[in-house]
Amino acid sequence: MSVNWGAGLFIFSRFLDHFDGELARQQGTASKLGYYMDYVSGGTSYAALFIGMGIGSFTALGVWALILSAAGVASALISMYSNMEIDRHRHGSENIDAVGYPGIAGFELEDGIYLLGPITWLGWLQSFFVAAGIGASVYCLWTILRHARLAIASR
Repeated sequence: MSVNWGAGLFIFSRFLDHFDGELARQQGTASKLGYYMDYVSGGTSYAALFIGMGIGSFTALGVWALILSAAGVASALISMYSNMEIDRHRHGSENIDAVGYPGIAGFELEDGIYLLGPITWLGWLQSFFVAAGIGASVYCLWTILRHARLAIASR
């Protein structure tokens, strides 16, 4: 039961994060502080999600739960930094708009997190945890490469 509450609260927090960012952009009230708070809250909430999934999956996955959790936490925090650096290279130090995630048909990659609820309620959380640990690591490598390309191009 606690895993369902955890998934629901996480989804609600991500929804509020998306909502307040969009509201600030629509009203023209985006700020540098809000920009940094958005990145820090996003990175730390994803890191916390991986810690929680690792703890919850330890009995079933053993040491692999620790490995996936560590990979997810590192990926969330490194991607947060890489994306801020991508923003800085693309838009300068005065940027207050976060880099967009890859997407298609109006949906961003990050929107997939809303599937966490049904995945959890259907009992597929461990499979999701494995896929998310791998996926977050791949996304992290992608952001590092993007940042490196922009850094090299700006020299």
